Amino acid sequence: MTQIGNSKKAHAVSGAGKPDAKTRIVVLGGGFGGVYTARRLEKLCARRPDVEIVLVSRDNYFLMYPLLFEVCSGTLEMRHCCVPIRAFLRTARFVEATVHGIDLGRRAVRMAALEGEAYELPYDQLVLALGAMTNEKVIPGSESAFTFKTLADAVVLRNHLIERFERADVESDPGRKRSLLTIVVIGGGLVGVELFGELTAFVDEIIRFYRHVVRDEVRFFLLQAVDRIMPEIDPELADYATRVLAARRGVEVRTNAPVQAVEPGKVHLKGETIEAGTIVLAAGIVPNPVVAGLPVEKDRQGHIVVAGHIGSNSH
Repeated sequence: MTQIGNSKKAHAVSGAGKPDAKTRIVVLGGGFGGVYTARRLEKLCARRPDVEIVLVSRDNYFLMYPLLFEVCSGTLEMRHCCVPIRAFLRTARFVEATVHGIDLGRRAVRMAALEGEAYELPYDQLVLALGAMTNEKVIPGSESAFTFKTLADAVVLRNHLIERFERADVESDPGRKRSLLTIVVIGGGLVGVELFGELTAFVDEIIRFYRHVVRDEVRFFLLQAVDRIMPEIDPELADYATRVLAARRGVEVRTNAPVQAVEPGKVHLKGETIEAGTIVLAAGIVPNPVVAGLPVEKDRQGHIVVAGHIGSNSH
């Protein structure tokens, strides 16, 4: 989450074309960072009628991302991991729109509502909390794989898996059936591992409905490019997670197995190709394109370089 701006009042024009007397703080992004920043600003500015807080998000709901895995497996319903942003905020203004760009010189956010014309929202202070996107640039053909970042991703993946089982239940060709029942998750970080575990549990739950599919016919592959899964955590915990996953039926956890390329229905490794009916990409993230396009200092990963505070009077 990044804050851009200073205390000097900028000339902002309201939608009515008249000078806006209020200092406008615009927060971009409706995830954890954006929503809780807006809530915090509401409290800090509760006695400041001269301050306007605006939260901009492409979705009008706040997604509890840690619960997204259970939505995919059907353990939770969608409504259990979503909160309407308008109900979550108190005094801040909410705008549902997709951010297309930021003009730092003019202090304006370029955005557009769904099926609407593009327009600009002036700001005095700007908070960037747009999050990140799945990295589809490292592995050729990654755009053909499923991603797992949004509520729609979870629903689409779940429906796709069910459809694979429906087709496998009536498939007479052994090779084609084997492919339909093969699930590959690329990326052994925290997201990839948790998703992998939920998918195996989901299959264990639905397998009883398919009389012509045997559990041992279902294959799971977790592919990790480096020497262990979940490099973000302690090695002992990662090793324990590997043993737990590998003990499940039909599961194969491969480390030091970088994917060379992906195409519809196939994952290419060095010297091997895995034919799979379901391929999910969870191999890292990159900054939001809007943030990546800003002419500001960034680190090697493309993240904006920021200070640990925004001023001596910060709270």
